[in-house]
This record gives sequence, structure tokens and C-alpha cells, in this order.
Amino acid sequence: MILGTVTMAHFSIVHFQGPVMLTNILLTTTLADIAALWAKFALGKALFDLEYLKSDADAAPKGHFFRYPHMGWWWAHLFSVAFVYFLGNILFK
Repeated sequence: MILGTVTMAHFSIVHFQGPVMLTNILLTTTLADIAALWAKFALGKALFDLEYLKSDADAAPKGHFFRYPHMGWWWAHLFSVAFVYFLGNILFK
């Protein structure tokens, strides 16, 4: 999911043509694909939490907020992979 988001965004930026308008962004980029990817992730995360946690009372003892797969882990990896990808494109072109 993280690599898919980063590579699809890079593809859209590199191959974007025309003026920057909302209709062009929505119709000629992979923004809709990225949104669908994140929507599927959110649905899967919700189903995982429902199955794994069962109730809010179980959240703290199981370490829900301190270990995988909490959302901070996903955000940290998304930004770090995007930054490394960006540096790779800038430094090694």
C-alpha cells in the first residue's frame, strides 16, 4: 500500500499534462486509484481491529497503541518511504 501510493503519485506527477485544474487532477492522475487503495486499507484495518480487539476494554492490555499495526506506524513508513523515493529521484537522475 505504501509503495503503491508513492509510485502512483510519482507517476502522476511525472506524466501530468495541461493546466492544473481540479477536473484535470481528478480525471488524468492516479488520485482516484490512490483513494481507492487507502479506502481498502481503511476497511481492512477496521475489520482487523474488530476481530483482534473485540472491545475497547481490551485495547490497552494488548498494546494496541504501541505496536503494529497502529496508524502511526503506517504514517511514519509512508512519509519515510516517500522521502527516500524523493531523494532517490533528485540525487540519482
